Amino acid sequence: MVEAELSRARARGLALHRRVDLLASDVAALELDEAAAPVRVSLVGVAQPTAIAIDGTPARLSIVQGEPFPALAGDARRFAVVESQSCAPLCEWPRARSFEAKRGAFVEALGPAHPASMGDVDGDRVPDFAVELAQIPLCDGCEPARVPEGEDGEALVVVGLESWDGAAFARDLASFEPWYRAGLAEVRADAKALAKTPAKDRKKHCPREVVQDAAIVAVFARVLGVDAKKALAEADAIVAGWDTKACPAMRARRRPWSELRKELGALALPRLARRRPAP
Repeated sequence: MVEAELSRARARGLALHRRVDLLASDVAALELDEAAAPVRVSLVGVAQPTAIAIDGTPARLSIVQGEPFPALAGDARRFAVVESQSCAPLCEWPRARSFEAKRGAFVEALGPAHPASMGDVDGDRVPDFAVELAQIPLCDGCEPARVPEGEDGEALVVVGLESWDGAAFARDLASFEPWYRAGLAEVRADAKALAKTPAKDRKKHCPREVVQDAAIVAVFARVLGVDAKKALAEADAIVAGWDTKACPAMRARRRPWSELRKELGALALPRLARRRPAP
């Protein structure tokens, strides 16, 4: 099947960029190049009558921690992760699709939002992944999914965790608590340091980092069980005394903290109250 797919690809004018075979299996992943066109990824298996082809702008086989076929769920199953990114006209966040190698074929499966972020923050040998808990536009008409993260970006992004629980990629696992507590303590320390900025200097600096700290506090505190009203009050105290007048102009009206706060308060957030089921 792999050689047949390569023959079909060459007949269409495609050249093999990379081939990765899953050991002790009958599936493979192919990256195919076409002149003046994005890379195409084909996932091929002997039990599959036709290859799964994902066309992106571009599409790439994602190598996760050195593994072309990572164990995303922490068990014996192996997956191929294909990432694509559109940049018309603004670049969006890379989109990942996960395919499980199963009985001589690749079958699209439920995967984490960001497979490339795989780690093990709670030390239980089941992979954990980054996931957006908040993604709020900083200006009118801004599209959070189509702008890069960062201080010069147009989205207020707060990242949390998710991990396979035997049925889905869950965000409410109690084992995440130490990670959130450590993150909250770090952000509170940063906010405390920024609060020492003299009033005369605050007028010269855009409080982008201050707003980011406030958003993380508002989200992480609630995830850890703090009442929403109390969490938002702490966030309000962090941004108090700062003004966005010193911030660079955006392509539309910059949204004030009051609007960002309202969206932060309306978020449906996980509570870390559930233990991972035994395998």
